[in-house]
Amino acid sequence: MAGARTRAGAWAAALACLLLAACAGGGDGGAADDAPDARALLERAAERFRAVESFHFVYDFDGDSAPIVLNLEMERAEGDVARPDRMRAAVRAIAPQLGRIRVEVDFVGVGDSSWITNPFNREEWRALDGNPVASAFDPAAGIEAAVRAVADPVVTGAERVGEADVWRVEGTLDSGALDAFVSDGEPGHEVRATVWIDRERFLVRRVRLVGRLAADERADLVRRIELSGFDQPVAIEPPS
Repeated sequence: MAGARTRAGAWAAALACLLLAACAGGGDGGAADDAPDARALLERAAERFRAVESFHFVYDFDGDSAPIVLNLEMERAEGDVARPDRMRAAVRAIAPQLGRIRVEVDFVGVGDSSWITNPFNREEWRALDGNPVASAFDPAAGIEAAVRAVADPVVTGAERVGEADVWRVEGTLDSGALDAFVSDGEPGHEVRATVWIDRERFLVRRVRLVGRLAADERADLVRRIELSGFDQPVAIEPPS
């Protein structure tokens, strides 16, 4: 009888260990034992991103918006970047001057020139002075700056983004490091940053920034950028 109780106790202990292991590794985002140094990981990811020649991006504000050009407030942009100086994007925006209706425009930037479509038909192109849209959201410059500027980074989990296994790194940074995301930004605001980095290729797959970059923004404004299509052929030309 005592032997049976001993065996039952051993089975119970083994079952408890299995349950604890399942909870620890069951996708809750807990940091893995083999997590690398967070600072070294961010630096390697920044260098890897700098070497990328092209990428696809999706940039949104988690249901909010931020000003860009022509009195439009961008809600979401999806497009491609080809280095050193070409970008195209399909933009969903709000037009405050038209009763805050939603409009969609296409944007192309090549060097110091840029064009945007008529929000009512998306067929007529209008040339802009310089490249003001890129100054409002330059994903190439913004991502690298954000990754390098994260202070006190900590690897807080191992997850999956799309088809990639990633490390999740969290920290804070000053809004002054993110002027590539907003044309009227100002330093001095704390921004919470989360960066998801491919564990195999060290590519930045996702960035989430929470905080104010400009005086007229909400303190909890969310910026979220998804990245993919690295080094895929991209042809971006001025509209005809």
